Parts: sequence; structure tokens; C-alpha cells
Amino acid sequence: MKNKSLIFLFIFCTGFSFWGMAQQGVEGPKNVVKINLSSLVLNNFGLQYERKLSHKISFGLGFRFMPDGQLPFHNTIKSLINKAHSSGSGNNNNNNNNDSSFQNAISNSRMGDWAVTAEVRFYFGKKGFARNFYGAPYIRYAQFSLNIPYTYTDQNNQPHHMDLQGNLTGFGAGLMLGKSFMIKKRVVLDLWILGPFYGPGHANVTATADLSQLSDQDKQNLQSNIQNLKIPTWTINANVTNSGVTATGTGGFIGIRGLGLNLGIAF
Repeated sequence: MKNKSLIFLFIFCTGFSFWGMAQQGVEGPKNVVKINLSSLVLNNFGLQYERKLSHKISFGLGFRFMPDGQLPFHNTIKSLINKAHSSGSGNNNNNNNNDSSFQNAISNSRMGDWAVTAEVRFYFGKKGFARNFYGAPYIRYAQFSLNIPYTYTDQNNQPHHMDLQGNLTGFGAGLMLGKSFMIKKRVVLDLWILGPFYGPGHANVTATADLSQLSDQDKQNLQSNIQNLKIPTWTINANVTNSGVTATGTGGFIGIRGLGLNLGIAF
């Protein structure tokens, strides 16, 4: 909670500082409010406010929200896990059964998220604000909610169902390259070309379930299955008890902003 407050304080202070730098008496619109049209395809709703600071510099603050739904790109995630396991040594039947359970879990998992992004844009060329190519260093804070149904099959071939619930948070920095077009001084088309970002991520997952019937060996196997789930750059630690499962993970908060089309109104 303390880290989250510091992040929002940093974003607010950064925006306030750049706002104070805005030059007075410059002709034309100084503000743009935009909606991300391309993200709507992924059931993702994104808004951004951009404020002109000088002829070639602006400050932007965006908010993105995705309601609870199926994991985006879940087929890609399953493919990555398949590759990781195929290169490993887990060849026994029990591991294969539980790997299959993870595949099914990913297909039926649910996720929602929101993110706040602050950026400073530097426009190239003579046209300046909202009218040319730009480079935009940015920071992003995001939080994801997760619900993952999982079935563990013990050594006696008995299934044990549980819902893994948790959250993932990440804070990263990146650089966006894009181009903005202003039509008749009021309508803005903002094209995000490419904007990779990277930073630290942290996840907490819990599942309340009666696992008292599992043998000590089965509990150890379940714990190992969770910890050995191969997610690139991530390390997972799990604990299995009679009352359920707890797990934590740390790794890279990696993503790309890009191929986005934003429609805005300048004023």
C-alpha cells in the first residue's frame, strides 16, 4: 500500500511540475482527450489526457481498464509452457497429467486489470504538438486480478479441485515511438507504433481447499508442480497444507504498447 501511494504521488508531482512549465500565449489547442480504439477489440478500455507544455513537448496521463474475462493470448501462454516443459526432464505420468491440468486451467482462467501510465512526449519536426512523430519515455503501474481453476490428480488417481485466486502487480518504464495527426485543429489521430517496457513484477496466489486427504508425498508433488511451472523470467515459491495452497512469484513485468490507434478531441 505504501509503494502504491508513492507511485501515484510520483505521477501526480511529475504531471504538476510539467504543467507549470507550460508556456503562455501559444496559439492553438493545448489539451487533447483521447480514447484507444484498437484496445476495444481486447475488451480493454483506455483513455489518455495530453497537455501541451511547449511547442514540441507535452505531458500525458492515461488510464486503462479491462473487466474480468478470459486471459488475453491464452493460446500463446500455453505454447510457451509447452516449450518449457518439453525441454525439461518431467516425463513421468503424474507430471504429464498435472501439466495437462495447467493447460486446461489457462484456458478457463479469468483475469481483470487496470493500469496508470505517465509519459513525456518529445515531438520531432517543425509542426510540433500533436502533429508529427514523437518519442515518449513513460512509466506504468498495473494491477491484475487472477482466478485460475486447477485440478490436481493424486497418486491414487483421485482429482482435487481448487480455485487459485490472487493478484499481480508491476511497475515498469519504457519508451513509446508514435505519430500524431491533427485534423482541422480539433480532431487528433494518435498512432502508437512501438513502446516496449520492463520492470519488476510480484504475484500472490491462494487457494482455500480441503487437502487433508492428500499424502505427504502428494502435497510435495503438488507444491513441486506449482513451483516448476516455467514462466519466462519468473520464480515461484509455493506452500501446500491441509487447508490449501499459497504461492508467491517474482519476475519481469514485461510488455509492449504498440499498434494502437487513438482518437482524440483537442481544445
